[in-house]
Amino acid sequence: MPFPRKPIRQLRFLLEYVGLRGGLWLIKVLPLRPLSAFVSGIATLAFILLPARRRIAIDNLLQCGVANDHRQATRIARDSYRHFAILVMEALKAETFIREDNWQEHVDAEGISQDVLEAIRDPNQGLIVATAHLGNWEVAAQVLSYLKPVVAVARRMNNPYTNSMIQTRKTRHRFRMIPGHEAGGAQLLKVLSSGEILAMLVDQHARRRCMKVNFMGRPAFAHTSLALLHFRSRAPILVGYCLRTGPMKYRLESGPLIFREPTGDKEEDTRAIIEAVNLCFEEAIRQHPEQYLWAHRRWRDTP
Repeated sequence: MPFPRKPIRQLRFLLEYVGLRGGLWLIKVLPLRPLSAFVSGIATLAFILLPARRRIAIDNLLQCGVANDHRQATRIARDSYRHFAILVMEALKAETFIREDNWQEHVDAEGISQDVLEAIRDPNQGLIVATAHLGNWEVAAQVLSYLKPVVAVARRMNNPYTNSMIQTRKTRHRFRMIPGHEAGGAQLLKVLSSGEILAMLVDQHARRRCMKVNFMGRPAFAHTSLALLHFRSRAPILVGYCLRTGPMKYRLESGPLIFREPTGDKEEDTRAIIEAVNLCFEEAIRQHPEQYLWAHRRWRDTP
């Protein structure tokens, strides 16, 4: 694990790590209801004290046509901040509340069709699960790991101390993570050939191996690895998300399995896959905008 050499940066990373440790301790010892009120208050304070991110969220809502005016955009953006704070807290609490023997008491899976459930339960069927920063993707991964082993590809955090701790915490049940910089094609194909789930957050701005496509009515750079893995592995793609319906209550939803036969036009085939995935997310995000992470810079001019 590479640690920073600059003293000021190292001190900042250490303070962040200590703060995160303290936050994890609070989440562990406090009951759910007062903890929810506490993290909601922290999120509201962050919304006020971080004007740059606040402006990004409000502008994204207006530019995508999700909000009709600045007042509505501000309200949705503030709700999105609170949702994200509760998301993190409940994801960390979920191990205590949601277990393999009782997950159906907390998670409604009626939004998943029978053929999708059969593909998830089939031990020989590899599956590419595409999800977005919508609802609670952490709880979704935990629940899916009770049905089939899950491997998630995630970007490494800048802070090496917190990154090491998060990586250690995530390796549990039948769920493990592969840092994005270590995720080679051969390794990911092996995951799928082993009949496991390969989970990918696909709504982030792509810096390389990307294609400009339409997302929420605006051009955005999307990763092409999702489509390329599909064509190389022949594993179907499942677009899914886990919406929050109440305290420690969720609903899993998904679209149909996506499978496309290559036509010989690699660029067009890749674009068709990415646009089909984006369309599923667009509909869900417009229905539940307060559960989407609007503060990230999804729409940029260059990859």
